[in-house]
Amino acid sequence: MIKLNLKRNHIILICGLYFMLLGNKVSAQLEPLFSQYYSNRYLANPAMAGLEQRVRLNTAFRQSWTRFPGSPAVQQISADKGLGKMAAGLNLSSETAGLLRQFSAFGTFAYHLPLNARGDHLHFGLSGGLLNRSINQNMVVGDVNDEVIPIYNNRPTTFDADFGMAYTRGGLTAQLSLNNMMYLFSNHTVRNIDQSTFYLATSYRFAPGTKNAVVLEPLAALRGIRGLDPIFDIGIQSAVLNEQLAFTALYSTSNVLNFNIGYTYKQKYTLNFTYGTSTSSLSSYNGGNFEFGLRAVPW
Repeated sequence: MIKLNLKRNHIILICGLYFMLLGNKVSAQLEPLFSQYYSNRYLANPAMAGLEQRVRLNTAFRQSWTRFPGSPAVQQISADKGLGKMAAGLNLSSETAGLLRQFSAFGTFAYHLPLNARGDHLHFGLSGGLLNRSINQNMVVGDVNDEVIPIYNNRPTTFDADFGMAYTRGGLTAQLSLNNMMYLFSNHTVRNIDQSTFYLATSYRFAPGTKNAVVLEPLAALRGIRGLDPIFDIGIQSAVLNEQLAFTALYSTSNVLNFNIGYTYKQKYTLNFTYGTSTSSLSSYNGGNFEFGLRAVPW
């Protein structure tokens, strides 16, 4: 095994490369958690918090590029609850990629406005919170006293915010969220190349309403990424056995194909497993992405 002598220039280079890949928080990654598309839409859009009056608890873990040491990993926990027309949510995430670590904590306020007696709604949400980034000194092979490390680790924790809105009518859901708003409007903040700028999505749920009928929900989404071309996602979810078992496939123009299977127990607990693979020539090298998710609606 060849040990790298990580002097100042090496650390700067590695940090720059990983931040290009890592992004700023879960929703800002080039490939976000799969959960945001179907099982936990609150991750992508604060307006989707508390659509149900019940408490919703979600956790997810993803490991990417499994064949590389120090490959990116994400751990996420969220909770949200409807409070009449209002709703509240909390989203915590921890990310690692090589030497780099990031922790974020975001709180959310949402408002769900009924439009008519048919059940049409407009939804608005605002999230705000803190981001902390650091270098894991325990993983440095070389000069741990390099002055770049304390300079980087002593940077202040930063504030960021997301705004979202959505429209729902029957089986139709249309969403728009603006991400990393402080980075969009501030001239004094370091901007990473792959920051998420917006998320636009629409889906339609075909539910026959009879027991054991097949429920289908196609989805199309467009994600804006700073410094890169927008990414288009298209997927479909099929649920059977009274929606206890769900299968999902989603393709992104970033050359990633995801497959998901989810099982729901007593309409309270849902376990999800997702495997993602690159459709480009890199697929034989990166080992793919794995994501595990658990959702609970205890009361």
